[in-house]
Amino acid sequence: MDPKRREILIRLAEEYGTPLYVYFLDIIKERVVNLISIIENYLRNYLIAYACKACSLLYVCSYISKMGLGAEVVSDGELYIALKAGFNRDKIIFDGVSKSDYEIGYWIKNKS
Repeated sequence: MDPKRREILIRLAEEYGTPLYVYFLDIIKERVVNLISIIENYLRNYLIAYACKACSLLYVCSYISKMGLGAEVVSDGELYIALKAGFNRDKIIFDGVSKSDYEIGYWIKNKS
């Protein structure tokens, strides 16, 4: 780990205690850019969708949505976050099993 990042993490842990979740947005951006560059070598028509279940923090999701990615959601709560974060509605994939009538209705209502 980069010594500067290590120092930041130690300082934050001392200030806020642990466990503590810290996201370095520059690393997220770097990984997205790398993924796009690899995929573009093989495909022209594709959608990279961020799995909102991985981290549904609004700030992180909003940052990712601004990079033009889609969102993969499995619940009405994740769909709510994806919409609030600014993901393009046409790039939201609502999948998974065992959807309630409420969740299906929520998706239909918010899709258009």
